Amino acid sequence: MFECLCSGVVGDGMLIDQEELIMIDFSSIEGVEAALDEELTSVKAAMSKYIEVFNNNPQDIEAQLSELRRFRSTSYESLNQSQHEWLLIKGLKWLSSTRNISLEARNEYIIQWNPRQTGFSDEPDLRIINKSIGLEINCEASTSEKPVGIIDRRIREHLQCLSKLNGIKYYFVLTEQMKQRAETKIRNNGWDIEVIRL
Repeated sequence: MFECLCSGVVGDGMLIDQEELIMIDFSSIEGVEAALDEELTSVKAAMSKYIEVFNNNPQDIEAQLSELRRFRSTSYESLNQSQHEWLLIKGLKWLSSTRNISLEARNEYIIQWNPRQTGFSDEPDLRIINKSIGLEINCEASTSEKPVGIIDRRIREHLQCLSKLNGIKYYFVLTEQMKQRAETKIRNNGWDIEVIRL
């Protein structure tokens, strides 16, 4: 039997502590962009350190690989999650411009999200609720480039979770390959989900 765990794993299959699996209220696009800028600054510093080691030790493969390993361990998760957050921000901007969702009208909308790619079957990456009419919009996002191997399986898992939620449903992707693969799975299963390439 399929257990619907939308995003309990991150990156290369790293497990997330279940205490983190809670949707949080969305603050503002500006606040998220500022936090992302700080994260990317940290990543750039780690990348610069690797390049410095590489340039200073062009023949020392061991030193280069050691620094590369350090760069990966300190920056991999940040890189992975930052991309996910940014895709959700792009999704919010798309909803705002094409579906007339006011991101500032907090008295009208409740906006919640899982920016760190976590959530169970009833917790999408992004949820918007119109307080006055009760309309719900639920969204999942994938930053994967190609629908191969485990990524292909995750597409189905995310779409199956999303299909069980109420309201209007969107699946945000970055590439045409991912869009086409998701649309095929949606058609084959008769799910009411729209795939949006951003």
